[in-house]
Amino acid sequence: MEMKKAGKIHYLEPQKMMKSGGAVMGFTTRHEGVSRPPYNSLNLGSNTFDSPHSVEGNRSLLARSVGASLDRLVTVKQVHGTDLLVIDAPNPDFAHFHALECDGIITNQPQVLIGITVADCVPVLLLDPVKGAVAAIHAGWKGTAAEICKKAVNALKELFGSASGDILAAIGPAIGPCCYEVDAPVMEAFKKGPPAGSCMRCPGGKANGV
Repeated sequence: MEMKKAGKIHYLEPQKMMKSGGAVMGFTTRHEGVSRPPYNSLNLGSNTFDSPHSVEGNRSLLARSVGASLDRLVTVKQVHGTDLLVIDAPNPDFAHFHALECDGIITNQPQVLIGITVADCVPVLLLDPVKGAVAAIHAGWKGTAAEICKKAVNALKELFGSASGDILAAIGPAIGPCCYEVDAPVMEAFKKGPPAGSCMRCPGGKANGV
């Protein structure tokens, strides 16, 4: 990743994705917005006690920074599930999508700005530069355990004809094992799933493979 500037904001850009062309993709930071503490300053989340006017101003700033208008920005009501919003046709009004309960957005439509919001959860971006399809995924622990990313990849393949080898993925900043303690139900949720190339550490430093 490389820190880039677009308009008035900075964002982390996944280099491999950008080299493939076809879309502007990245992970925003907390800086250069209009929200006051404790939400300072580029708060894009509407599920906080931040001023709705500040959030709208931040979202407008983001859209303008990448050459889009606010009405082209699509977000959803995230609920830690695995449902995906698919935008596969031109739409004159995206406002009604904001209330949909989903945790990922997929589209192959040009001039559409899709995004998800995170605090400590994992943001994941997918890009198929061949088919011109993209996805933004909110991968909390529940969604990850339920394989939301796999579901999104399968959706790209089934809906847009993407080949597995053409799909690029970028994992954005998220909370790490140093700061995120989980309980037994979380560990059990991952143990029930397919084998993963990661582990959880119990108090005292012992690693439990999941």
